[in-house]
Amino acid sequence: MFNLTDIEKLQKGVEIITGKYLLRKKEVTQKTEEEEQKRDYLAVPELIENLKSSSANIRANAALELGRIGDKRAIKALIESINDSAGEVSRNSIYALGWMQAKEAVPALTKATSSKDKWIRRRVTEALGLYWR
Repeated sequence: MFNLTDIEKLQKGVEIITGKYLLRKKEVTQKTEEEEQKRDYLAVPELIENLKSSSANIRANAALELGRIGDKRAIKALIESINDSAGEVSRNSIYALGWMQAKEAVPALTKATSSKDKWIRRRVTEALGLYWR
């Protein structure tokens, strides 16, 4: 049968093991996040190049991914993509700039509010709203 001292020792052992596990988990998570950030950073030039692809689908996906990454190197290319002939590319570029809160894009976004495409106008409104959150 266990006495109180044995139970206390057992609890202490569990706390130590749990603490070590949580520290290790935190280290692994941090390493994974650092590796992901490095991959994202290295992917930016290729994603910017993908904004020039002949495929609208590739351009649209590149715009979203650049917005998710949020690297300032993409701002100029995303601003240029606001006027893409494919609406989805324009909308995704606008939204990406909003996520990034790229202040240098405000003039181009403001100009896009006069677009004939109501979905582009809507995206511009959403994107500009992200700046003041």
